Amino acid sequence: MTKIKQRRVKRSGRMSPIVASVAGAVVGAGVAVAAVVLSNEKNRKKMKDLLTGMKNKATGHVEDVQKKTQEKIDEAEVKIAEGKNKAAQIGNTVEDTNKKIKRIWQK
Repeated sequence: MTKIKQRRVKRSGRMSPIVASVAGAVVGAGVAVAAVVLSNEKNRKKMKDLLTGMKNKATGHVEDVQKKTQEKIDEAEVKIAEGKNKAAQIGNTVEDTNKKIKRIWQK
């Protein structure tokens, strides 16, 4: 690895102090705005309704994903069972064929 690449790798794990300062200022401003907005009862109710709606949508999406996942699991289990049955049938056919061949060779 070249020295330039090594320096980039070393720096990649650290956050710039300027970026950290700006991020802290943005978060602080957001908290201040939220405190002012949520001090009003009407705004708190709006926020609660908004968050409840978001929660319900997220829950609905999770339930859809769980349902689809379970359907795929069920399909896979059916295919596995079918594969096992086919393998057993092939095994039985091979055994029957072996027995027939042995009988033919014994004559």
